[in-house]
Amino acid sequence: MMNNNVPVDIVLTWVNGNDEDWLEQRAFWIKKSGRIEDEKQLDIRFRDWDNIQYVFRGIEKFMPWVRNLYFVTWGHLPAWINSKNSKLIIVNHKDYIPKEFLPTFNSNVIELNFHRIDGLSEKYINFNDDMFIIRETRETDFFVDDLPRDMACISPIYIQNSAITNIQLNNLKIVNKYYSVSDIKRI
Repeated sequence: MMNNNVPVDIVLTWVNGNDEDWLEQRAFWIKKSGRIEDEKQLDIRFRDWDNIQYVFRGIEKFMPWVRNLYFVTWGHLPAWINSKNSKLIIVNHKDYIPKEFLPTFNSNVIELNFHRIDGLSEKYINFNDDMFIIRETRETDFFVDDLPRDMACISPIYIQNSAITNIQLNNLKIVNKYYSVSDIKRI
């Protein structure tokens, strides 16, 4: 049974990979760390297609039951954003990520600290800037009996040489550590 007393929030992460200040800071910290960065991967992971407004429109139109949208960003904002919208809460990385992990350009660090965002509901949906809501949704599309509805794929991961491969393998290792295929099928 859904507990309608617990509101649902959305956390939407975004980076403007074209922001000159952001690019300069990222380059500085990469150089300082001694890492070698593949520019091609940088373009893929941090490009801005100037389509985030469609994510906002879909949420506004098809998810009116959402209490707040927490817009998590490095500090830059789209020029068109209405920061006075009563449902919009703009969150800078430094607002919730401990200082020892900043600055960060890693989505894992950003997402693993969501629980530190002030005021964020216990029930929230994590969106990225490529998640488009194109039809009406209900809270029960995301939560059943106050638990998140997850999706599981019981098939091998095809490993490609990409920036996200390590993330997939690390996530799969954790899932396999705590769950069996029968656990996943039962859900």
